[in-house]
Amino acid sequence: MIGLIKKDLLIIKSNLKQYIVICLLVFFLSLNGNDFAYFLPVFLSMSIYISTFSYDNLSNFDSYAISLPVKRKNIVKAKYLGSLLMFVLGCLFTLGYAFILSLFRDINFIEILITVYGGFIGIIVLEAILYPLIFKFGIEKGRVFLFVIIAFIGAIFGIALEIGDLTIFSKILNNKIFIILINLFIIGLFLLSYYIARRIILKKDY
Repeated sequence: MIGLIKKDLLIIKSNLKQYIVICLLVFFLSLNGNDFAYFLPVFLSMSIYISTFSYDNLSNFDSYAISLPVKRKNIVKAKYLGSLLMFVLGCLFTLGYAFILSLFRDINFIEILITVYGGFIGIIVLEAILYPLIFKFGIEKGRVFLFVIIAFIGAIFGIALEIGDLTIFSKILNNKIFIILINLFIIGLFLLSYYIARRIILKKDY
């Protein structure tokens, strides 16, 4: 399974220059006080890992992998753990350059933490819905589902921002019970998604 994760990381490494350019763009957006820039690295980390499905599809990797002494469930597990690793790195990257930005201008770390935490939750929910669909229908149809889900989630966040502000989310995040319930829900949803995707690939014909 570790070998499968390394394979995906090597694919990502091959496109590293593009991601560096995007990260620099994010940095300059942040200098202008663009709050969306703090969410972008987390979202980008998901997009980066989803791209590995495209490479697997082009090379017909899954058909090759199951001919090796690799359990099918490990193919699914590698995707979930690898993407989770990318999400964590995306969050750490955001916090890291937020610290650097604090050397140049005043920033509200509480708002940044709320943005990063909200982005992380949103991406985990998005992945939990999307990955079983990709394993079931393939990456091409998966992209269609991705745009539909993003549009739906974006509409919800847009409405939330229209009727309120980040101080509301700050008050919510101060409720420890609420935070615990959200985290338990996210963990449960992530695990449920994994088991659904695993059942799909175990029954899939290649």
